[in-house]
Amino acid sequence: MNHLHRAALAVVFLSAPGFAQDGLTEVLARMDKVAPGFESMAAKFKWTEYTSVIKETNESSGEIRFKRIKNKVRGLIDYTQPDAKTVMLADQQVWIHLPKIKTAQIYDLGKQGDQLYQFLLLGFGTSSASLRKNWDVKLAGSDTVAGHKTSRLELIPKSGEARNYLSRVELWIPENGSYPLQEKLHQKSGDYILISYSAQQFNTGMPDGSLDLKLPPGTKKEYPQK
Repeated sequence: MNHLHRAALAVVFLSAPGFAQDGLTEVLARMDKVAPGFESMAAKFKWTEYTSVIKETNESSGEIRFKRIKNKVRGLIDYTQPDAKTVMLADQQVWIHLPKIKTAQIYDLGKQGDQLYQFLLLGFGTSSASLRKNWDVKLAGSDTVAGHKTSRLELIPKSGEARNYLSRVELWIPENGSYPLQEKLHQKSGDYILISYSAQQFNTGMPDGSLDLKLPPGTKKEYPQK
C-alpha cells in the first residue's frame, strides 16, 4: 500500500478469545439492515502501523469524519498525536496539511481513488451482497475490543487489483451492533495497519462544508507528483 492510501485511510485495543458470538449470517444481516441508511461517521481513532522488515510499530491518533456521497467518500482526518496534521479527501484528491511547515501537499488519486473509497467504506454502509461480490467472507473468531464483545470477520480480496494492496482485511463487529469498532489491513509483505475507533457517531446530518480543509493564510501548496 503506497503513502496515498496510508495517508487517506483515514483511523483502545484489547483482544481476548473465548466468547461465543453471532454466526456470520446474523452479523451480515445486521450490517444489511443499516447499510441503506448510512450517511456519515464521526469518531476518535487510533492508528497503528507495523513495518515487518524493521519490526517497527508507529502509532498515531486523532479524530475522523467522513460522509458517503454515492459510492465515494468526502472526509477530514485530524491527527493530533504524535504530530498535528490534517488530511482531506475530496473527489479524486488527497490534501495533507502540515501546519508545522505551513505546507499543504496535494495528490491526485486518479484510478486509485475508487479502490481507496472501497477500502474506507468497508463495513460502513456496505451490504453483504457487495462484500461477497468483492471479498471471500468468513467468520474468523470472537474477541473483546475496548470492552465490547465482537465477531471478527475475515475478508480475502477476489480481484487482482485489490490484491495489489491487501492480502486480507479483518473487521471487528460488536455484538448487537452493525459497524466495525476496529479494522486491520494486512499486506503481502507482512506489514499491517490497525485502526481502532471510539466515540462513534453515525448519521448526524454532517454538512458538506464541515469537511472542507481550511488552510491558514500563508500556507504553501505543493504538488509532489509533478
